[in-house]
Amino acid sequence: MTKRATQQSPLILRNPNTIAGDLAGRTKERLKIMHYVLSRIRAHKRWRQTALELGRYSDHQLDDIGIYRFEIDEIARRQFNL
Repeated sequence: MTKRATQQSPLILRNPNTIAGDLAGRTKERLKIMHYVLSRIRAHKRWRQTALELGRYSDHQLDDIGIYRFEIDEIARRQFNL
Protein backbone atom coordinates (compact mmCIF):
# COMPACT_ATOMS: atom_id res chain seq x y z
CA MET A 1 0.00 0.00 0.00
CA THR A 2 1.36 3.39 -0.89
CA LYS A 3 1.71 6.24 1.50
CA ARG A 4 -0.86 8.20 -0.46
CA ALA A 5 -3.53 5.54 -0.06
CA THR A 6 -3.20 5.50 3.75
CA GLN A 7 -3.57 9.25 4.20
CA GLN A 8 -7.04 10.47 5.05
CA SER A 9 -8.59 13.87 4.81
CA PRO A 10 -8.18 15.91 7.99
CA LEU A 11 -11.95 16.44 8.06
CA ILE A 12 -12.59 12.70 8.27
CA LEU A 13 -10.37 12.31 11.33
CA ARG A 14 -11.76 15.29 13.18
CA ASN A 15 -14.62 15.36 15.59
CA PRO A 16 -17.77 16.93 14.04
CA ASN A 17 -18.14 19.21 17.07
CA THR A 18 -14.63 20.54 16.52
CA ILE A 19 -15.39 21.26 12.86
CA ALA A 20 -18.57 23.12 13.80
CA GLY A 21 -16.65 25.09 16.42
CA ASP A 22 -13.99 26.04 13.87
CA LEU A 23 -16.65 27.21 11.41
CA ALA A 24 -18.44 29.20 14.10
CA GLY A 25 -15.15 30.86 15.09
CA ARG A 26 -14.39 31.80 11.49
CA THR A 27 -17.91 33.11 11.01
CA LYS A 28 -17.60 35.21 14.16
CA GLU A 29 -14.27 36.61 12.94
CA ARG A 30 -15.76 37.45 9.52
CA LEU A 31 -18.66 39.23 11.19
CA LYS A 32 -16.22 41.30 13.25
CA ILE A 33 -14.36 42.28 10.09
CA MET A 34 -17.58 43.16 8.29
CA HIS A 35 -18.73 45.23 11.27
CA TYR A 36 -15.43 47.11 11.30
CA VAL A 37 -15.55 47.80 7.55
CA LEU A 38 -19.16 48.97 7.71
CA SER A 39 -18.42 51.25 10.66
CA ARG A 40 -15.53 52.83 8.73
CA ILE A 41 -17.79 53.36 5.70
CA ARG A 42 -20.43 55.01 7.89
CA ALA A 43 -17.80 57.21 9.55
CA HIS A 44 -16.51 58.25 6.13
CA LYS A 45 -20.03 59.17 5.00
CA ARG A 46 -20.59 61.25 8.16
CA TRP A 47 -17.19 62.93 7.69
CA ARG A 48 -18.04 63.79 4.10
CA GLN A 49 -21.45 65.15 5.07
CA THR A 50 -19.92 67.27 7.86
CA ALA A 51 -17.17 68.61 5.61
CA LEU A 52 -19.66 69.51 2.87
CA GLU A 53 -21.98 71.22 5.32
CA LEU A 54 -19.20 73.27 6.91
CA GLY A 55 -17.93 74.10 3.42
CA ARG A 56 -21.26 75.73 2.64
CA TYR A 57 -20.84 78.21 5.48
CA SER A 58 -19.58 81.68 4.68
CA ASP A 59 -16.26 82.87 6.11
CA HIS A 60 -18.20 85.10 8.49
CA GLN A 61 -20.29 82.14 9.78
CA LEU A 62 -17.17 80.02 10.20
CA ASP A 63 -15.49 82.88 12.08
CA ASP A 64 -18.52 83.03 14.40
CA ILE A 65 -18.00 79.39 15.41
CA GLY A 66 -14.21 79.77 15.60
CA ILE A 67 -13.19 77.76 12.53
CA TYR A 68 -11.01 78.78 9.61
CA ARG A 69 -11.88 77.35 6.21
CA PHE A 70 -8.60 75.43 5.97
CA GLU A 71 -9.46 73.60 9.24
CA ILE A 72 -12.74 72.07 8.02
CA ASP A 73 -11.24 68.80 6.77
CA GLU A 74 -9.12 68.30 9.89
CA ILE A 75 -12.02 69.02 12.24
CA ALA A 76 -14.37 66.67 10.38
CA ARG A 77 -11.79 63.86 10.28
CA ARG A 78 -10.94 64.24 13.96
CA GLN A 79 -14.63 64.04 14.86
CA PHE A 80 -14.95 60.62 13.22
CA ASN A 81 -11.43 59.29 13.97
CA LEU A 82 -10.40 59.10 10.31
